Amino acid sequence: MPPLLRQGVELKLLRPFERRFHAPPVGLRRQFVVLHGYRQHCTRCGCQGREPVPFAPGQARYTQSFAIFVLQLCQWMTVQAIASMTAVNWAVIKGIHKGALPRRQRRRRLRDVRYIAVDEFAIRRGHQYMTVVLDLEVNQVLHVQEGKDAEALRTFLLRLRRARAPLQAVAMDLSAAYRKALRAVYGPEVAIVNDPFHLVALANEAVDETRRAIVRGLSGDEARAIKGTRFLLLRGRERLREEQEAALTQLSEINDPLFQAYLLKEQLRQLWSIRTRVDAERYLDSWITMAEHSGCKAFERLAETFRRHREGVLAYFDHPITSGPLEGLNNRIKTLKRQAYGFRDMDYFKLLILHLNDPLVRV
Repeated sequence: MPPLLRQGVELKLLRPFERRFHAPPVGLRRQFVVLHGYRQHCTRCGCQGREPVPFAPGQARYTQSFAIFVLQLCQWMTVQAIASMTAVNWAVIKGIHKGALPRRQRRRRLRDVRYIAVDEFAIRRGHQYMTVVLDLEVNQVLHVQEGKDAEALRTFLLRLRRARAPLQAVAMDLSAAYRKALRAVYGPEVAIVNDPFHLVALANEAVDETRRAIVRGLSGDEARAIKGTRFLLLRGRERLREEQEAALTQLSEINDPLFQAYLLKEQLRQLWSIRTRVDAERYLDSWITMAEHSGCKAFERLAETFRRHREGVLAYFDHPITSGPLEGLNNRIKTLKRQAYGFRDMDYFKLLILHLNDPLVRV
């Protein structure tokens, strides 16, 4: 076979080869593009190689049009469903999806970030966690990192600092590690807003602990009457039905200390309905004093917690943000794990979380 000239270089054609590429299916019928080519030998340098394939990326066994077809399906179907429909190995579909996500991630800007929420969620049994950071203004995941220590957050905060983001406040729970990371990077210039949801959850735990302690010291009908009040005590008063109101009134007659614990919890919930910080400061200080003198050990400890984190609780009235949107995101992450029956490829899992609000990720 005569040699070819390409860009002034003489190429000699050697043995032929055949390659098959997945193409977009027609209906449910699989389609392939078959390439018949030759290995090439450069007479100048002695190198050998195959002919370039302009319609397929790299060493992939699918065409670029097939990759586009798969990415369009990702907006409505899971990876496993696409693999079943196209009769292509799951790993191939995952590879197409995984390769497309980082390209979309590069378009994100950090210079406009003002308010973020930080939380952790369990990724496996055995106390293995992952830290997630959400931009509260655009509802976009900005950072995902394994672990829940200070280092898991500090690396992202350093990126924000270098991007000169005008960060004003961070919503988080009472995590000492996250607080340490924020103070190490930004110092006191960025406010820490302790999330109201987590704070009320602590009060609910104090009520439940009080109920269990009281039940242990009782017996007979009185103990049985209090045992069935757990969900009644944890429910907000505005959500009680008429028969539940009657049951609560009966509880106040049966056991006054438990009813007082319930009232302390409900009074704390009213804190975040106050409009000004000055009024909130007076209300919080009054509540802490009542809890300290309530005679209930669980609420005495809770009062000490609120006294230590007083500034973080009151910061809500300067920056009314919560990590509520991030809590909802955690539920979607759990759905992702259930769909995949767990993730072995942690990098792919992180990319999916970063793009949870992207059409390419279906939950």
